[in-house]
Amino acid sequence: MSQFIGPLAKMIVEKEVARHTALETLVQALAAEIDRPADRASFLAVVKKL
Repeated sequence: MSQFIGPLAKMIVEKEVARHTALETLVQALAAEIDRPADRASFLAVVKKL
């Protein structure tokens, strides 16, 4: 996640985990934090493989 968001990734992930109980909504919320569309698509592709 930090490769897509940067140094604030840990804080953002902790905040979003506290807000979302469903994995899909968590993933979408985290993806929304990624500014560049190409990076967002890469993040979603990586998550989908997991």
